Amino acid sequence: MQLLLVVVIILVSAASLITLGIILVRNLSRTGKLFGRFVSARRTNVSGRVFVVTGANTGIGKDTAMDIASMGGKVYLLCRRMDSAAEAKCDIIQNTGNSYIETLYIDLSNFKSIKDCAEELERKEPNGIHVLINNAGLVTPNDTKIQNIMKIFVVNHLGPFLLTTLLLPLLKRGSSDGSNSRVVVVSSGAADLAALDLDRIDSPQCGSFRAYANSKLANLMYSNALARKLEHSGEHTVVVNAVHPGWVRSELDRNANAVIKTISRTLNRLMAKTSKEGAQTSVMLATDPHYAFISGKYFENCAESRVKNKMAYDTNAQEILWEKSQQLINNLCDYSVTAPSS
Repeated sequence: MQLLLVVVIILVSAASLITLGIILVRNLSRTGKLFGRFVSARRTNVSGRVFVVTGANTGIGKDTAMDIASMGGKVYLLCRRMDSAAEAKCDIIQNTGNSYIETLYIDLSNFKSIKDCAEELERKEPNGIHVLINNAGLVTPNDTKIQNIMKIFVVNHLGPFLLTTLLLPLLKRGSSDGSNSRVVVVSSGAADLAALDLDRIDSPQCGSFRAYANSKLANLMYSNALARKLEHSGEHTVVVNAVHPGWVRSELDRNANAVIKTISRTLNRLMAKTSKEGAQTSVMLATDPHYAFISGKYFENCAESRVKNKMAYDTNAQEILWEKSQQLINNLCDYSVTAPSS
C-alpha cells in the first residue's frame, strides 16, 4: 500500500513538473521571459494613412491588418489566395467597422505578378503609401524550385526584395506629409540557426528547415542593408526595421511534409503564441509614432533585440547578398531593377 502511495506521489509530481515546464516554455516563447506576460502594441490613431500587408489573408498577416484597421488605417491585403483574402476582408470590416480595406492579388514567386501588383498600387494610391509590411512567408520542401532557384528563397527573400524596391517611390511620396514612411520586414529568430552560403544562395545543399532559416537571415540582412543604403543616400524619409514575431501558431507549415507538419502543429498547440500576439511587434513598428525615426534595428516582443548570428550584421556579407539578389531578380525579369545604392 505504501509502495503504491509512493508511486502515485511520484507520478503526480512528475506530471506537475511536466505541466510547469510546458507553461514556462510557453511563456518563454510568448514573451521571451519564463514568467512573462503578453506585450501589446500601443493604440494609435492612424486614420488617413495607407498600409500594405503581404500575406494578410491568414495568421499573423490577417491579425496585423485587423489591428491596424481597428486604429483607422486604410489597409491593402496583398494575397495569393483571393478567396481567403475576400473572407479576411469581410472579417476585418465586420470586426473593426473600418470599410477602407482592399484586396490585391500577388504571387511572391512570380515576378510579373509582383510588378503588376506594384503598378496597381501606383494607380490606386498616386499620392503614396505610408507603410509596407513584408509579412508573407513560406516553409516548403527543399526540392521545390522556380527556374532552378529554391521556391522558399524566392517567396521569402527575392519576392519581398523586388516588391519593396518597386514600392519605394510610393513610400517616399507618402512621407511628404511630414512623417516618415516605414518598411517592416518579418524575419525570424530562426536566423540564428542559418548557415547562408553566399556563393550559392539560390541553390544551397540543405534541408527544409535550414533553407527556411537561411531565408529569414536573408530578410534580416536585407533589412539592415536597405536601412543603411537609404541613410547613406540621404533618404531619411523611409525607415526600415525587422521583427521576430516569436513562435506563433501560423500556417507557414501548410506546404511542409507530413512529419514536419505533425511536429509543428503538436508543438504549436502546446507552446506557441496566437497570431494576434505574434502580430504585435509588427503593429507597433507600423503605427507607433515613437518608431517613426528608428531604422536598421531588429525587434521582438515589442522591444529592440539582436540575433546571435554575426552574419546578420556583417556589412560585407550584406553587400554580397544584395548584389546577388538583384542579379538573380534581373536575370528572371524582362526588365532591370535598380535598388538604392550606398
